[in-house]
Amino acid sequence: MTSTLGVVSRRLAVVALVAVVVLVGISFVRVALASYQLGAQKADLVRQVASLKAENTQLQAQVAELQTDTEIEQLARQELGWTKPGDTEVIVRGLPSPTSTPITSGG
Repeated sequence: MTSTLGVVSRRLAVVALVAVVVLVGISFVRVALASYQLGAQKADLVRQVASLKAENTQLQAQVAELQTDTEIEQLARQELGWTKPGDTEVIVRGLPSPTSTPITSGG
């Protein structure tokens, strides 16, 4: 009877060992997957930061350029329609739009 008990004990020990190995394996896979996902997120964030830094540098250069008197004047004239004292403003009305003029071929 003790030999039967020994066989059962060994089988239970093997089953328990297999269960522990499977659980450790599952845990390892979960940790590896989470690590991979974090690495991918980090790489994406590094790319975003680099892109935003480049955009920031470009915008800072643009701001510095627009802070000159010449650029401010040009922008005010183009975007706001401002004029200097002594300028004559000309408003043209009734011109056809470029898309409404038919194109004919001389044939």
